[in-house]
Amino acid sequence: GEGLMRRRLAAALLFGLGVVLLFVHTTMPALWELFGPEGDYPLASADGPLALASGFTPVIGAVLMLTAGLVSVPHRTRAAG
Repeated sequence: GEGLMRRRLAAALLFGLGVVLLFVHTTMPALWELFGPEGDYPLASADGPLALASGFTPVIGAVLMLTAGLVSVPHRTRAAG
């Protein structure tokens, strides 16, 4: 029903956000180096909050992707008796 569709939408949004967070500091710098314009990747930093974020965003992204998988599965209730 409608509840299942909302769960799937929430799961898809969480998964998409997780993918973005996972790749923003892992895959994107490599792609920037290969195909991007001259210069450093814009989110690469050796100090400040961006340097700290590069260590946490892949982990947060992976957790969001796992959470999306759990959200998308409907709860199963045990039959009484």
